[in-house]
Parts: sequence; C-alpha cells; structure tokens
Amino acid sequence: MANLFIITAPSGVGKTSLIRELMQQDVLSINLAISHTTRPARDGERDGVEYYFIDELSFKKMINDNDFVEYAEVFNNFYGTSKQEIANKLSENQNIILEIDWQGAKIARKVFKDAISIFILPPSIGTIEKRLNIRATDNLDIIKNRLKQSKIELSHYDEADYLIINDDFQQAVQDLHNIIVASHNNIKTMQKQYSELIESLLK
Repeated sequence: MANLFIITAPSGVGKTSLIRELMQQDVLSINLAISHTTRPARDGERDGVEYYFIDELSFKKMINDNDFVEYAEVFNNFYGTSKQEIANKLSENQNIILEIDWQGAKIARKVFKDAISIFILPPSIGTIEKRLNIRATDNLDIIKNRLKQSKIELSHYDEADYLIINDDFQQAVQDLHNIIVASHNNIKTMQKQYSELIESLLK
C-alpha cells in the first residue's frame, strides 16, 4: 500500500539533497510530488521536474478553483501542491514524497490524514548559514531573512511523526530510508492492507 511522506525543514538544512540522494538509490520506488511555484527557475531546474513554474495569475486561478491541497507565500513567491498530483500517484500505488514548509505540512496532514511526516533538523544554526552561502542562489538580504525564518520553522519540529538530524549526510539518508521502510508495517497501513486476514483471525 502506498504512503504519502511529508518532509519538512527550513531552507539550508539539506532536505532537497537528502531526497534527491534517496531517489537516486531507487530501491523504494518513491516519487516526488511536484509543486507549482511562481518563483523563477534556478540554473539547472526544469519545468515539470523540480517544479511546475507558472505565473502569479495562473497560480491564483488554481487557488480560486480549489486545486491545491496546500499553498503558501514564502519570500514573496507562491508555492503549492495540487490535490490531483498526489491523488493520481496514490491511486497508482506509488509512494510519494511531498517536500514543503511547516505551514504547508500542517494543512496537508489535515487533508491526507494517513500521511507520515518527517522533520529534518540541522546540527546548528551556523550550518544553515554556511549552506545558504555556499549555495549562492540568493542575495545577502534574502539569506538573512531565511535565517530569521529558520528559527520560527524549527520550533515546529515536534509536529512531525519522525525527526532526522542532518549532521552526517549519508547517515541522514539512511535514516530517511529506514523510516520509509518501517512505515509500511505500521498499524494503520497493515490494518488497511490485510483487513480481511485480520478479521478472519479474530473470528
């Protein structure tokens, strides 16, 4: 039975790199839920791969049509994940990763009540600042704003089901892998998948 995994972390913690590495291993048949955004594509990003890049007018039309399971404005850009994107993949029995901020995660958990949420923490605030500077995709004002926002986001770590510390990258990838594997044997998943067997055993 397929599961939806909601992965949350502040900018600079490394969640995108962790997810990319996990998917490259390709042993768990995981798909990434592709979100829509109004921000410009960064170097190397492709429409329909990292994001669906659309203009603000199109995004607001999708809001009015109630197409999003969640959406948020982050640093003057809109991000959102369509309900259809997730529903289609779950119906095809595909495991899905939804990579969003804590605000979106909170909303998504209300819509997909069986979703499994994972929060990724950095080993220190200094690590976030270093990674944002190395990434060199934002100017200094945006980096300062992201660092300020990070402390707010970090305070929501305990809303998740699982917690990973991204200190050792390979260990964090393994931790993420282990959570996904273990989730297929949790009570809710097994009850749904083997409902007839369980019912027959309890007669």
